[in-house]
Amino acid sequence: MKISINKEDILKSVGLEFTNIEDYLLYMQELIDYLYFHNKNYTNKQYFKIEELRAILNNIEMEEK
Repeated sequence: MKISINKEDILKSVGLEFTNIEDYLLYMQELIDYLYFHNKNYTNKQYFKIEELRAILNNIEMEEK
């Protein structure tokens, strides 16, 4: 399986640019952790969705070729 990231669109929309897909995944983990630990105003449904995303991201394994 090959995963492609449109780096140009990400750079244009949010101003982020990384050199490899691993850095994008690590940054997404940081973002979801921030949402997970700063949860004072979420509904239960919103918090559950954040927990789901966090569990998925935390269980993606990266292996070097």
